[in-house]
Amino acid sequence: MYKRLDIAVAKQFKISRRQAKEAIRQGRVLVNGKNVRQGSFFVQESDDIRFLSEDYKFFTLPLIRIIKEERNFAAISKPEKIHSAKGKDKQNIEENLSFIFPNKNAQLLNRLDFLTSGILIIAFNSQAKEEYSYYQSQGKTVKIYLAKVWGVLTHSLLIKWQLDVKKRKKVKVIKQEERSSLRFTWVEPIFQEQDTTVVKVKILKGKRHQIRAHLASVGYPIVGDNLYLSSQDTTSSLFLHHTVFSMPGFKVIDKPSWLSQSIFSSINF
Repeated sequence: MYKRLDIAVAKQFKISRRQAKEAIRQGRVLVNGKNVRQGSFFVQESDDIRFLSEDYKFFTLPLIRIIKEERNFAAISKPEKIHSAKGKDKQNIEENLSFIFPNKNAQLLNRLDFLTSGILIIAFNSQAKEEYSYYQSQGKTVKIYLAKVWGVLTHSLLIKWQLDVKKRKKVKVIKQEERSSLRFTWVEPIFQEQDTTVVKVKILKGKRHQIRAHLASVGYPIVGDNLYLSSQDTTSSLFLHHTVFSMPGFKVIDKPSWLSQSIFSSINF
């Protein structure tokens, strides 16, 4: 019995058909030892279908979307519930950069929490990495997030509290002002919906859980954030998305899936 290659790959390796098509397009699939780049190619049960080395492990991740490639930088959109950086879990973005950007020395420049979605910035050489670090030290890497928080916020906030991030799962907020504005959190309400508010949040050089901890400390915890909520939240997702990244010569925007296009288009970035 004959079937399309993309259907056969999806079934054999337990990945989505979309991911199978992308793998085939990138030339990562062999049929009887030969590279085939057409998902519509017909195969039969006796054909030997393989991935190059163990490339299929990458395609067990949700499909990672490349938002932009320009100069020596790129931006990708990280789905929620995937680790950004290397660790015990092999299902992470950093260890799979060579599959996302073949034949490039891709290096991860920023991190997002496991539950947080949105923009990750990639450098393709050491010069680009140094450029990013320089602009970050000068407060010129602007990171804007969209979040949905519990409570009705009607005015802008500037949160300057210090954060103790050492050796603890939950970051501790210290009610003493940070010396550097690089660690401040700017919050602006966008619109209210029943007992929640969608907010725009700006940081420059963030610490771990900075936005989550700062918002909770002023009484506006993020929807879905059981770590910083005083009561249990049954929402399955964390409503926090890294939406805009900008530095001199490079800017990228990524819409969160939970926000309508009409509302998103009305926000001034």
